[in-house]
Amino acid sequence: MSDVVVIGGEGFLGSAIVEALDADSLGRSQDADIQANILLHEDLGALQDYDVVINCVGLSPLFEPKTPYKAIHVNAVKNILHVLDDDQHYVHISAVGADPEVKPTYLRTKGVAEAIIRDNHEYHSILRPDIMYDASSETWRERMVKPFRFGVMPYLSKRSRPVHRGDVADAVHHVVDEDITGSYDVYGDESMTMTDIVRRIGGQRVLTIPEFVWYPFFFAACEARLFNLSRDQRILYDYEFDYGDRPDWFTPSVIPE
Repeated sequence: MSDVVVIGGEGFLGSAIVEALDADSLGRSQDADIQANILLHEDLGALQDYDVVINCVGLSPLFEPKTPYKAIHVNAVKNILHVLDDDQHYVHISAVGADPEVKPTYLRTKGVAEAIIRDNHEYHSILRPDIMYDASSETWRERMVKPFRFGVMPYLSKRSRPVHRGDVADAVHHVVDEDITGSYDVYGDESMTMTDIVRRIGGQRVLTIPEFVWYPFFFAACEARLFNLSRDQRILYDYEFDYGDRPDWFTPSVIPE
């Protein structure tokens, strides 16, 4: 599918989508097929050469980013839409819980971006995955497992329904092949704590520090903006959101015992 380009195609999810769709990639990496900065709309003219444009770029909710959430989640989307024609299929990767009215900046900016897409580009698809995993990925293990390699971690009671990145890539493939538009939540069958994910999916044996012990330090660190944390990380950790209906064409992988 040489008529498909993936913005952020060198990233954790983007690389899986590039492989699944045999697509080109656009990004700042030297390995990208098209080198461009999504914060500069004048860099994005090459997107007009493709029938399908898939945007996988997003900032991590785990730590306070150096670039503000609004810049990547909102301003970059405006730049992308600015260069697209009406007949180009725009596929956007958002996040479960995205809502322009919620407190967590991460989810709020994701929700604002979705609203901008709906208002400005009719031919669009929005996929909202929950936390993605792939235990075979060095990138995932670096982020999720390596920090606890010494066998101790805080007990993280925050729950999610993790979904394999390959399943999300397959969902994108299906949306493109079947020319599906609209917004869809994509998530796994099981509700798991972050500690469960590290243990069961990551295979890391750990002892846990009770939440009532570590949480006051986490709260203080977020308030003081220490260790790349901010108040937004605390709000997001405490925030509970509802899952939308999952499309009947999406079947997640079973997480091994």
